[in-house]
Amino acid sequence: MTPYRKGILSEWLCGLILRAKGYRILEKRYKTPCGEIDLIALKKQDLVFVEVKYRKIKNSDPIVFKRQLRRIEKSAQFYLKKVQVPLNIRFDIMLLIKGKMPQHFKDVYIEKERGPWI
Repeated sequence: MTPYRKGILSEWLCGLILRAKGYRILEKRYKTPCGEIDLIALKKQDLVFVEVKYRKIKNSDPIVFKRQLRRIEKSAQFYLKKVQVPLNIRFDIMLLIKGKMPQHFKDVYIEKERGPWI
């Protein structure tokens, strides 16, 4: 399976998991001039920008580097200008590791001063 197809499958699986948890998927692979957000979901008053990570290694960390973080933040700003609804905003990571259950890390980005996500 190609890396592209693994990415599509991983995002699809994470979307199913989020729906089962009560989220409504608003966008998949949301593209902007700055980049792409894997999933945008809504649960109650929380607007959630989700980065999906797939790893082959069992002891992997869900690291999102500063460059990726800036891309996701800028892309989120494009979406927020489109929506213009007062919502709580959250950035999550969903980590899929081969042979393990997917993990959902909520509200992983707190402040710019603290550095990158987990």
